[in-house]
Amino acid sequence: MLQSLYEAIVSFTQNVWEGSELGTPSNRPLDPNLEDERQVVRKADATGDGNSLPDMPGGWLKRYERSFPKSKGVARKHIEQLWAQRQADKSGRAGNELHKCLILFGRPNTTPTRFLYELLQNADDNKYHDRARPILTITYTDNANGKTLRIDSNEIGFSAEDIEAICSVANGQKLGDPSRIGEKGLGFKSVFSFSDSVWITSGFYSFKLVSEKTVELGSVTPVWEVFPRQRLPRHTSILLSLLPDSGCDANELVAKLRSLEPALLFLRKLKEVKIKILQKDIKPWETSLERRVTSFGIDNTSVHSILKDGVQHISYRVFREEVSELGYDAQRSGRGKSDLMLAFPTGEPKSEDLYTFLPVADFGLMVCRIVSLACNYTGLSADVLH
Repeated sequence: MLQSLYEAIVSFTQNVWEGSELGTPSNRPLDPNLEDERQVVRKADATGDGNSLPDMPGGWLKRYERSFPKSKGVARKHIEQLWAQRQADKSGRAGNELHKCLILFGRPNTTPTRFLYELLQNADDNKYHDRARPILTITYTDNANGKTLRIDSNEIGFSAEDIEAICSVANGQKLGDPSRIGEKGLGFKSVFSFSDSVWITSGFYSFKLVSEKTVELGSVTPVWEVFPRQRLPRHTSILLSLLPDSGCDANELVAKLRSLEPALLFLRKLKEVKIKILQKDIKPWETSLERRVTSFGIDNTSVHSILKDGVQHISYRVFREEVSELGYDAQRSGRGKSDLMLAFPTGEPKSEDLYTFLPVADFGLMVCRIVSLACNYTGLSADVLH
């Protein structure tokens, strides 16, 4: 079903993102020049330019083959342009069908804490400055104002292309990029299984997305809004308002945060994950998890270790073999090879999960070829050989 849902979303998305504005977010008038800018965008697209950004000379900075706004005004105009486009989408049949698909995808179809893996994956796929130490901070708060989950990353910041990807489906920047884990462009939408509102601030961008249950196409329609918490300089921050009746059990979420160590073993970029748990009437809890890889330089072997508060917590001896001739996979175009790794604990043996960078599940002893995930690290495709 998930694969069929994915294919349906891709099909609908190909025809969804065109139209004219029908209203204004939060009853605020859009910039009067917005429609003129959208006409420029249409002409550019018609000529094959592909430029979907507001036509503001000198307003964009090109770095890492991406476009970054030079001011808050440019970023806001981009968000308002996207908002207007999505409003127009609501009037069409494709937009209505896409809304139905997003509602289905937003329904919890796995354990409530699986979306934590999606957040880890996104952080590991981020781009960081060459001299930066990639760090992710996860803060769970439960107080009189409700339950929230905050994610802070010291990545380079969201580009215009990243914003466009978040505000669409199956159109992510990761598709076909062998250096990034994600492949379907749907992962971030999983947060709406357990959250009704998501605030994002990165660089000059600051906006909000809401659940499909609240607003039609709300999960892909950005509304410019000030981040409701104190911002961290040079960080991308995401704040999730957790639904009380979503099935996201608070005790299960806290337990998962307290035992997140194995999820770091095969990540590529993240070096450290800091976790904070702030609950009413309970002493604050926090820890720091560090990932270290020691390569021996021979026989493609290495040791992957996770340190908890500076002390080695788990360690694995890893054997790596490059696998090629994987066959054609439309979802992984451009990925002609991959690494197959076997990891053996240096301590007492125990039941282990199968990983595709992040834990999938404990399948017992199996012989399988390179596999493709369903959608949310919930299982394997039918390609597995027993």
